[in-house]
Amino acid sequence: MCNGNLRECLDGVLGKNLDWATRVAIALGAAKGLEYLHEAAAPKILHRDVKSTNILLDENWRAKVRLYSTSS
Repeated sequence: MCNGNLRECLDGVLGKNLDWATRVAIALGAAKGLEYLHEAAAPKILHRDVKSTNILLDENWRAKVRLYSTSS
């Protein structure tokens, strides 16, 4: 994803500071993604590895939940 993951943004690795409205939008997007996986997906998916490195951010700062981590 072009804006990396949430951990990189919160740490300032990318040199970008997130304003409060963007942070809230990211949190809501991640929550909606997890709700979909846990409640609406068929079959239901329990993520079991929710962390900031598994929340990816697209070009419009929308959160995308990565299902499988490539790192521990």
